[in-house]
Amino acid sequence: MAFSKIAAENLGGSTLPALAGGSLTGITTGKLLQLVNGKNIGGNVSTTSTSYVTTALTLSITPTAANSRIRIEYTFPANTSNGNTSCKLRIYRSINSASFAHFDDHYTFNAVYFHASANSVSSLPSFQVVDTPSYTLGHAVEYKIYMASSDGGQVHTHNEGGNHSNLTLMEIGA
Repeated sequence: MAFSKIAAENLGGSTLPALAGGSLTGITTGKLLQLVNGKNIGGNVSTTSTSYVTTALTLSITPTAANSRIRIEYTFPANTSNGNTSCKLRIYRSINSASFAHFDDHYTFNAVYFHASANSVSSLPSFQVVDTPSYTLGHAVEYKIYMASSDGGQVHTHNEGGNHSNLTLMEIGA
């Protein structure tokens, strides 16, 4: 059987009708179920520790569906006065007020990179991570950013001068 073309004007107008998103049915995954945004949270934190220390950048979400994924987006203004030092960042998680634990080594970032000619290096890195926590409905999942120095040089957050930490959590239906 051969296919034939039908001109749009023969379908009741000069353009094809648009479909509204609300008309779609049968979509069970990938929906944004909830968004929690913590803008301008956290104060300044400084450390020379090569072990991870807590920052004030923390936010929680209570999933509304079983097996949801949590998308984590954060902006973390950091700087160092030594161009050879990097500020390392990790995301830690607590479920139902348990102790915070780093949940995956793939989510470790260098926020400030080597810059040999600078006396001060700053950056405003942004990262996005998707987590699949194991939780019970009704229990909060809290995320916190930890930081460390790459080599014992001083690193710190700088939440001033228009630079602010931001943490956003999105519950995505699985």
